[in-house]
Amino acid sequence: MTPEEVTTIVNRIKDEKMFSTDAIKTYLDSTESIKSKCDMIKIIHEMIIQDLFYLEFPNKYVQEYASMSCDFYKLIIAISENGNTSHWLSFLKNLYVENLDVALWLIRKLECLKSENIATPLAFLYCGMGIQHPTKIFNMMNKESTDVQKLAYMVAIGDIYKITKIPPRVINNIIDFSKSKVFSIKRTAIYTLAKYCLDSKKAQDEFILLANTNDDRVRESVIYASWKLTETHPNLVNEVLELCSKTSDAGIKNLILVLFQNLMSAHPSESYYPLTSIKIIKSWSCRHIFDFHPSINGIFDETDKMQSIHEFMKSWINSEKNMSVKLVSLPSIIARVYKSQKNHTCFVRLLQELDPKDKTTSRLVCETLKNFFSDKKTFEV
Repeated sequence: MTPEEVTTIVNRIKDEKMFSTDAIKTYLDSTESIKSKCDMIKIIHEMIIQDLFYLEFPNKYVQEYASMSCDFYKLIIAISENGNTSHWLSFLKNLYVENLDVALWLIRKLECLKSENIATPLAFLYCGMGIQHPTKIFNMMNKESTDVQKLAYMVAIGDIYKITKIPPRVINNIIDFSKSKVFSIKRTAIYTLAKYCLDSKKAQDEFILLANTNDDRVRESVIYASWKLTETHPNLVNEVLELCSKTSDAGIKNLILVLFQNLMSAHPSESYYPLTSIKIIKSWSCRHIFDFHPSINGIFDETDKMQSIHEFMKSWINSEKNMSVKLVSLPSIIARVYKSQKNHTCFVRLLQELDPKDKTTSRLVCETLKNFFSDKKTFEV
């Protein structure tokens, strides 16, 4: 089949808006110029070139054309390099069972490549191998693996984890990968540790070490990886957020506040987590005038125990020497912490316990009340 014939066929699919897999299959079956698997591979390849990522036809039928051929190999590379079509590669997970020789041949070919895009098809192939022979994958995974192999191994672990426990030596390998200078490997290792390895104390310790970094990219990865840990590992999340709070990045600060809100929603009777969050907010305000993000507005909504926060706020007010913090940041912080509560008895008590004779404190109270009532329609005691 000539390149012109291939382009003509795919153009017709696109121009006539053949979205249905059955419609495309019927049309291709009726096309006399298609005489071999190689021809079909060329057509799918052209679909990639024209970026027809929304079609499900390749995902359903590409496996039928798998072979130890240069055309099939090039097709897998092309799908991998087009970020919109990588979902077409999911069939590779079953290739290890349905066509072992082709799967092993393709693994050997892909392992020689260095592009990170190749990690996707390789991960599907490793996954298929791992589901059948987990130990084989675990034995292949080591420090000498290429960067592409490391990425593929860690992605494949997700499915392997469903059928068998991750052994300690593999967890050690993932910990080693988390120390990589290649950020994509480090980030993938962070997510892998969080999802599949935290039953290991060593993995938990490494996760905490990763949070204690000056690299905001790593902090952000650790925070996102912690998102689903609020139910299962709340104390770990609390510690991770405290370490990540050393950032000066406003976006990461916002993520920390949102995740604290999730943590408190999951554990509303626990007073330790809101106390940690208010200490973090204090550390931010002491470094500069705190630029409040709306996330702080609801951060204490689910908190039933305010006593520890109350004592902390009172101590902070009485000890704060920085006038910018005391008269600008603190009034806004106090108002936002207390206005989220349905009953405002604690807020009234805090103001009553402050020294009215101190001029600076009196100014703080006035500024706090301005902030508190700025958009407050009701007041309950």
